[in-house]
Amino acid sequence: MKFPGTQEEFTPELRRAYYAECRAQTVRLTEMGSVNFPPSYSRPLRAWRSRTHLVGLWQQGEHQRLTMQRTAIKNGQWQDGMTWDEMMRLKAEAGFGDRWAVEIFPPSYAWTSNTPP
Repeated sequence: MKFPGTQEEFTPELRRAYYAECRAQTVRLTEMGSVNFPPSYSRPLRAWRSRTHLVGLWQQGEHQRLTMQRTAIKNGQWQDGMTWDEMMRLKAEAGFGDRWAVEIFPPSYAWTSNTPP
């Protein structure tokens, strides 16, 4: 199995180390350096992590996009199935609780805006 977003083999040893690192994180989101965000096409402006979730902030034109994902990996992909309540909690923990957010497919995206949609 490959580690999500990379060609790196997700060996049993790497899996144990990855989940040990997840368990060492805080329960609530804390900001981390964006260079520590999992590999993707680009680096986020800001990034947050907890034991169970990763959140990244990207600038997309005049809007900012939050991506939210679980730290759990299932079948070589980030585990999906995040509830609306989880997304709203993560949005608030990342400091955007006072912003409007619109979910656009794919469901891992939440666009933020200072004005109502």
